[in-house]
Amino acid sequence: MSFIEKVKHELKEVGIVTLYFLICFGIILLLKKLFLAEYKVEFNALSAAVIGALVIGKVVVILDKTAIGNRFQRSHAAFIDVFYRSLVYTFFVALVVAAEKVFHASHETDDFVSAVLHALEKTDINHFWATVIGVFLSFVGFNVFSTISRHLGKGELVRLFFTSKKK
Repeated sequence: MSFIEKVKHELKEVGIVTLYFLICFGIILLLKKLFLAEYKVEFNALSAAVIGALVIGKVVVILDKTAIGNRFQRSHAAFIDVFYRSLVYTFFVALVVAAEKVFHASHETDDFVSAVLHALEKTDINHFWATVIGVFLSFVGFNVFSTISRHLGKGELVRLFFTSKKK
């Protein structure tokens, strides 16, 4: 496989995963916007959804190729694999979000401990848990589809959903 073919394959793989998460995060943001509209609060975070989907898309593709992501794939029932991978991926996302908050807080403080404490003070715990739950459910959906796709064989899930039935 040439370098160009590898790049095309990687872009296609990451692109499909990113598109899935962009749709999920778009739905979550739409729901948030609708809930906040009741209180006349304007909210717009499309850029956060796009960046989040790009980052998570790449992280998922990487984790899917590691021992962490494939720990229970062959040895346990599919629901255990789906639940495990969803928990692990959500944990990594929560770590990244926490690290980002500490990084931003470090600009306002002198040391790491102060940055962590400052980030904790500024974090809305309800918003944090709502985000974690939304991300977890997005991972569950992704992992269910990837497990079914693996079981059916390459291209069969796409064919199932995107081709018309022959009579």
